[in-house]
Amino acid sequence: MEKIYPCLWLDNQAEEAARFYTSIFANGEIRETQYYLDDIHKPKGSVLTVEFSIANQRFLLLNGRDDFKITPAISFFVDCETKEELDTLWHALLDGGFALMPLQEYPFSDYFGWVQDQYGVSWQIQPNNWLKLVDTSNLARAEAVTNELYKMKKIDIAQLEAVYNHFA
Repeated sequence: MEKIYPCLWLDNQAEEAARFYTSIFANGEIRETQYYLDDIHKPKGSVLTVEFSIANQRFLLLNGRDDFKITPAISFFVDCETKEELDTLWHALLDGGFALMPLQEYPFSDYFGWVQDQYGVSWQIQPNNWLKLVDTSNLARAEAVTNELYKMKKIDIAQLEAVYNHFA
C-alpha cells in the first residue's frame, strides 16, 4: 500500500468521479466509501470520502464544502502505451471538461494532451517513452530530438526515436 497518495477535494461529486475514473483507467477499483456521521458540513449519511485506485495508484476523493477548488497547478501525468489508449483517455477526460493547451499554442497536442476534466482535475496524457527522447544527458541529442519535435503537428515517436538513436 502506498504511503503517500493524493486527496482531491470536491464539492459533492466524489462518488460520481470515482465511478468515472475507475471506468476509464486500467485496474480501476473503488475500495471504500465513508459517510458523514453528523449534519455539520454535509447532510448526515451523505458521502464523505471515496477511496479508489486506478492504474495501481491509490486516490482519495473528499466531498468537502466549497471552500477550496482544484487548480491546474497540480496535474497527473498518464503514460500511455499506445496511441489508442492515449486517444481513449483524452476523449473520456475531455467529455464535460476542456483542453488546457489549445492546438494553436501547442503544436503536438494531437499526441500529448493537457486536459481539465469535468471535476476540475488536470491530466497530462502522453506517450510513455517520449520524455526519455529529450533526456539532457546528451545535449546534442536532446537538441536534435527537440528540433525534430517542433516540426511536428502530431508527434511521430518512430521519427523521434530515429533521431535519438542517431546519437546513441
